[in-house]
Amino acid sequence: MVKVKAMKLVTLLGLTILTVGTACWGPTPAALQGTWFLEYYGDPGNLIAPYPARDMPLSSGTDITLTISDSEIEGSAGVNSYYGNVRIIGNKLVITDAYTTELAGPDHLMEQEERYFSILGPEVTYEITDGKLTIYSGEEVLVFTKEIPDRDYGQSDVGRWTDIAQVAAGGFHTVGLMSNSTVVAVGWNEFGQCEVGDWTGINQTAAGDYHTVGLKSDGTVLAVGDNHYRQLDVDDWTDIIEVAAGGYHTVGLKSDGTVLAVGPSHGPAPCFQPDFGQSDVDGWIDIVQVTAGALRTVGLKSAGTAVFAGLKMYEEGDVGDWTDIDQVVAGDGHSVGLKSDGTVVATGDNDHGQCNVGGWTNIVQIAAGGYHTVGLKSGGTVVATGNNDHGQCNVDGWTDIVEVAAGYLHTIAVKSDGSVVAAGVGV
Repeated sequence: MVKVKAMKLVTLLGLTILTVGTACWGPTPAALQGTWFLEYYGDPGNLIAPYPARDMPLSSGTDITLTISDSEIEGSAGVNSYYGNVRIIGNKLVITDAYTTELAGPDHLMEQEERYFSILGPEVTYEITDGKLTIYSGEEVLVFTKEIPDRDYGQSDVGRWTDIAQVAAGGFHTVGLMSNSTVVAVGWNEFGQCEVGDWTGINQTAAGDYHTVGLKSDGTVLAVGDNHYRQLDVDDWTDIIEVAAGGYHTVGLKSDGTVLAVGPSHGPAPCFQPDFGQSDVDGWIDIVQVTAGALRTVGLKSAGTAVFAGLKMYEEGDVGDWTDIDQVVAGDGHSVGLKSDGTVVATGDNDHGQCNVGGWTNIVQIAAGGYHTVGLKSGGTVVATGNNDHGQCNVDGWTDIVEVAAGYLHTIAVKSDGSVVAAGVGV
């Protein structure tokens, strides 16, 4: 489980409290003030882009930010928040009295956070050029911008795809199953989650935050991508008829209606365990469909009711009274059910209106993204509700659609001719 300790004054990794003596402070320039988003870090000759942010507490990290006021700084280092006082001496940025929260996170984010703090040390200089803030510390730099990162990793580059039978949308990648049972993928590939070019005999695909899963025609399963939490340990699975992929876990539905899951709480893993019970499906029976959200799993029972396992932050687990359900999907903080009469129900986080589906009718399939919900209507058109900051709900003109999928910031749809359209980041 994630452990959150009370905030206290600490030495912030590379940040130490300074005594500057009689040095003359200068005012913090207006151009320096405001919120900056980390764009690159590291060696100037080999800059590194930060991991994609999900903005979901305890999930996949947030943007790395630095907010500067006249006398204070604060920000997010990806997992932990940090705070301190700031003074300007010439082109030097002097940070004192720094402290941070003490939240554990996935290994790759904690390593990135440590690197960030090691660069953002007490003896840093800065310059602002062409709207970019560059902080220099020894041989390394932090490069910030005031523009919110668009998080375009090519996950919407599906315009040339043809002969697609099914699509899956992950956090920042998209997977397509071709009619010949091979697989294509585009988008973020840091963990090899798009390395599916040699897959054959695939009946269905699923895409998680950092991994991709394929169900073979013989009922076995393949998986590629991040395996920090053993979410790829599916080699011994057999008799599977459906797969689902969440933030850190993988779910498989067996032909007898029972369910398997791998990920947190299933086998040894690193010290950070994003374990909220999302893999606790051992007792499920009579299941006919499964879905996985960031830290959640939802199952559809043969009677048309639903069961839930995992993190309950926004009442997304309140599916026990659902009836006459034909399909279930799970987003980052909400759960959605398609009823047999073509209407839709939803519960959970509704800060962006992602649960505002009460007026939908004639829906034949649904999908849930990070903070948006998508519905395919019987006539081949599409409706969407929720966060539209990146245009992921701009689906009004779509026609002749046979399937929809939703990622964190993008929406994907297959047309009846096997071509694919996308909305959202990168479009």
